[in-house]
Amino acid sequence: VGLLTRADLLKPERLPDPDAHALVWRALQLQSVKDIMWTPVPSAAPDSDIRHVARVLLDTGLPGLPVVDEQGQVSGFVSRSDILRAVVADPPLDLWG
Repeated sequence: VGLLTRADLLKPERLPDPDAHALVWRALQLQSVKDIMWTPVPSAAPDSDIRHVARVLLDTGLPGLPVVDEQGQVSGFVSRSDILRAVVADPPLDLWG
Protein backbone atom coordinates (compact mmCIF):
# COMPACT_ATOMS: atom_id res chain seq x y z
CA VAL A 1 0.00 0.00 0.00
CA GLY A 2 1.24 3.46 -0.83
CA LEU A 3 -0.06 7.01 -0.58
CA LEU A 4 0.22 9.86 -3.05
CA THR A 5 -0.83 13.37 -2.06
CA ARG A 6 -1.37 16.53 -4.05
CA ALA A 7 1.50 18.07 -2.10
CA ASP A 8 3.79 15.27 -3.30
CA LEU A 9 2.86 16.01 -6.90
CA LEU A 10 3.45 19.74 -6.53
CA LYS A 11 6.73 19.77 -4.61
CA PRO A 12 8.84 22.55 -6.13
CA GLU A 13 11.90 20.30 -6.36
CA ARG A 14 9.92 17.87 -8.55
CA LEU A 15 8.77 20.48 -11.02
CA PRO A 16 11.01 21.60 -13.87
CA ASP A 17 11.63 25.23 -14.65
CA PRO A 18 8.57 26.74 -16.37
CA ASP A 19 10.75 27.45 -19.41
CA ALA A 20 12.06 23.88 -19.59
CA HIS A 21 11.86 21.99 -22.85
CA ALA A 22 8.54 20.23 -23.51
CA LEU A 23 10.27 16.83 -23.29
CA VAL A 24 11.18 17.53 -19.66
CA TRP A 25 7.54 18.27 -18.85
CA ARG A 26 6.42 15.18 -20.80
CA ALA A 27 8.81 12.97 -18.81
CA LEU A 28 7.26 14.31 -15.61
CA GLN A 29 3.77 13.48 -16.90
CA LEU A 30 4.81 9.92 -17.70
CA GLN A 31 6.07 9.10 -14.20
CA SER A 32 4.17 6.34 -12.49
CA VAL A 33 2.55 6.63 -9.09
CA LYS A 34 4.98 4.06 -7.64
CA ASP A 35 7.87 6.42 -8.40
CA ILE A 36 6.59 9.20 -6.16
CA MET A 37 4.19 7.70 -3.60
CA TRP A 38 4.92 7.27 0.08
CA THR A 39 5.75 3.62 0.67
CA PRO A 40 5.64 1.90 2.98
CA VAL A 41 2.85 3.96 4.47
CA PRO A 42 1.45 3.40 7.95
CA SER A 43 -2.09 2.08 7.93
CA ALA A 44 -4.95 1.65 10.35
CA ALA A 45 -7.10 -1.38 11.07
CA PRO A 46 -10.88 -0.94 11.03
CA ASP A 47 -10.91 -1.17 14.85
CA SER A 48 -7.92 1.15 15.47
CA ASP A 49 -8.22 3.58 18.37
CA ILE A 50 -8.84 7.08 17.03
CA ARG A 51 -6.19 8.52 19.39
CA HIS A 52 -3.59 6.17 17.93
CA VAL A 53 -4.52 7.21 14.38
CA ALA A 54 -4.34 10.89 15.38
CA ARG A 55 -0.88 10.34 16.90
CA VAL A 56 0.40 8.66 13.72
CA LEU A 57 -0.93 11.55 11.62
CA LEU A 58 0.74 14.10 13.88
CA ASP A 59 4.04 12.21 13.93
CA THR A 60 4.20 11.62 10.17
CA GLY A 61 2.54 14.75 8.81
CA LEU A 62 0.39 12.57 6.55
CA PRO A 63 -3.10 13.85 5.67
CA GLY A 64 -4.67 10.48 6.47
CA LEU A 65 -4.13 6.74 6.60
CA PRO A 66 -5.43 3.88 4.51
CA VAL A 67 -7.62 1.48 6.47
CA VAL A 68 -6.50 -2.09 5.77
CA ASP A 69 -8.45 -5.23 6.69
CA GLU A 70 -7.03 -8.53 7.99
CA GLN A 71 -6.36 -9.72 4.44
CA GLY A 72 -4.26 -6.63 3.70
CA GLN A 73 -6.91 -5.13 1.41
CA VAL A 74 -7.61 -1.40 1.58
CA SER A 75 -11.14 -0.95 2.87
CA GLY A 76 -11.13 2.81 3.40
CA PHE A 77 -9.22 5.95 4.27
CA VAL A 78 -9.33 7.97 7.49
CA SER A 79 -8.36 11.62 7.17
CA ARG A 80 -7.57 14.40 9.61
CA SER A 81 -11.02 15.81 8.83
CA ASP A 82 -12.62 12.47 9.76
CA ILE A 83 -10.93 12.61 13.16
CA LEU A 84 -12.04 16.20 13.75
CA ARG A 85 -15.62 15.26 12.81
CA ALA A 86 -15.52 12.41 15.34
CA VAL A 87 -14.22 14.72 18.07
CA VAL A 88 -16.94 17.34 17.56
CA ALA A 89 -19.79 14.87 16.92
CA ASP A 90 -22.87 14.86 19.10
CA PRO A 91 -22.76 12.92 21.33
CA PRO A 92 -19.12 13.87 21.83
CA LEU A 93 -16.40 11.28 21.45
CA ASP A 94 -15.03 10.19 24.83
CA LEU A 95 -11.30 10.61 24.28
CA TRP A 96 -10.35 9.82 27.87
CA GLY A 97 -12.65 6.91 28.72
